[in-house]
Amino acid sequence: MRASAPGSIPPPKSGVAETLERKVSSTSSWATGGVRPARGGRAAAAVLAAGLVAALVGALTGCATTTYKPFETRGDAIFDGKGGTRSVEDGMDIWEWGDPPRRYRVLGLIDDERPGGAVQMARLRSDMVKKAREVGGQALIQVRNQSRVVGSQTTGNTSAAAYAGPATAMGATTTKPLRENSAQFIVIRYLD
Repeated sequence: MRASAPGSIPPPKSGVAETLERKVSSTSSWATGGVRPARGGRAAAAVLAAGLVAALVGALTGCATTTYKPFETRGDAIFDGKGGTRSVEDGMDIWEWGDPPRRYRVLGLIDDERPGGAVQMARLRSDMVKKAREVGGQALIQVRNQSRVVGSQTTGNTSAAAYAGPATAMGATTTKPLRENSAQFIVIRYLD
C-alpha cells in the first residue's frame, strides 16, 4: 500500500476495500456489541428531562402537611353525640361515620394533605392519633378523607443483546397514577 503525501488526494480504493469501509463506518464496532451510540444526544436529553420531571413531581407531592387549628366558640363547645361507627387506632377511638353516643367537647380540627401512595396512607391514622394526643384529645371524628389523581408516572426498562449479528432490543413501560389525599378530623375530649 502506498502512502500519500500530506495535502494530496488519496489513491483510489479497490471495490472490496471501499465496500468494507462503508460497512464498518455505517455500523458500530464489534466491541460495542453492535449497538449504535445515540445521535445528537437526544436519548440522554430525554432521560435527563424525564428525571427532572420525576424529581419535580416528587418534590411537589412528596411531603405530608398536618396542621391543627383550635376550635373557637362563644359557648362551651359541648355536644351530645347520637352514635356512629368507630375503629380504634393506637388505643384511640376514630369515629368514621357519625359521632360518639355520649357528651364530648370539641378541641379543634386537624387538616392533612399527603401523597396518596400506600406507604403514606398507611401512616395517616397513626399520624392523626399522634397529633390529637399532642393537643390533649381523647378521640377523633373523621369529617372527610378523599383522594384525587394529580398526574401519572411512567417508568420503563429496555435490554439489548447482539451475537455476531444485528442487535435485538426489548422493552416495557408501566404507568401508574399519582394521587394526593386530603383528610380532616375533629379532635374531641370525652366528658362522661
